[in-house]
Amino acid sequence: MSAGAHAVAKVSKLESLAAEMGTARPLEAVVDLVIDQISDVVRSDGTAVWLYDSDNDLWYIAGSRGLSWRASRVRFRGSRALQSRIAPEGEIISDLDGAGFHRLYPEHLDIHSALYAPISISGKRVGLLAVYRKRREPFTEEDLSFARTVGAHV
Repeated sequence: MSAGAHAVAKVSKLESLAAEMGTARPLEAVVDLVIDQISDVVRSDGTAVWLYDSDNDLWYIAGSRGLSWRASRVRFRGSRALQSRIAPEGEIISDLDGAGFHRLYPEHLDIHSALYAPISISGKRVGLLAVYRKRREPFTEEDLSFARTVGAHV
């Protein structure tokens, strides 16, 4: 089974369990599942689920792994955020400074590359999966494709 099919199978299983219980999946459970899927397949030093609050024009991290508490509490206004400029199909960014990556805390200095993939619900982009590496090893198109698959099945 391919990595993408494995992720879809896990999401389908969670949906089935939620349907049996007659309850909607809590956001925290969905975020944890998404982070687990990405972390199992794409080698990284940090993973975050960024969501966009259109009412307040604000990008925020709904959940993360490998980020410090303060780094995972970063918020950005939508119009100024790198997240707003990510292409609809996602991007691999090796020159974070050139792309406008905000290095607010010392731990941000260690991040050298990032992968961003869209999170869609009913075909509408509502956020991004962000995967970070401290190594100067770029992400691959295969990494991005897998992250897109997970983000599309939220």
